[in-house]
Amino acid sequence: MTRPINEDEKQTANRLLENARAAMRAIEHYDQPAVDRLCRAIAYVGEISFMQSLGLVIRQKGVLARLAFAPPIETAGRGRREIAAAAQDAISTLLGFSAPAPGTAPTSPRDLRAVPQ
Repeated sequence: MTRPINEDEKQTANRLLENARAAMRAIEHYDQPAVDRLCRAIAYVGEISFMQSLGLVIRQKGVLARLAFAPPIETAGRGRREIAAAAQDAISTLLGFSAPAPGTAPTSPRDLRAVPQ
């Protein structure tokens, strides 16, 4: 058995539908190269301080973040450097980069390759 939809429910449904349409329009205009440039603009690499990096993020008009989660890293019986190297390898793998040579790191945003689509 169904019942008629009241006016409040119609308005709520219309708002939800319009929000969904707006989200679809945003997806249609998604520009991966522009996102990659933005990500490089706020990369925390080289000899900049955390505060300098934070300033780069704050000055951006918008930031699109893509979250990815790696499997947990086993820490029992491992030193901090070994754990840090395992974390660096996991992050490199998630981003589609080859693992950096031991003891090296990117020194500028130009050293980063585009995030795979």
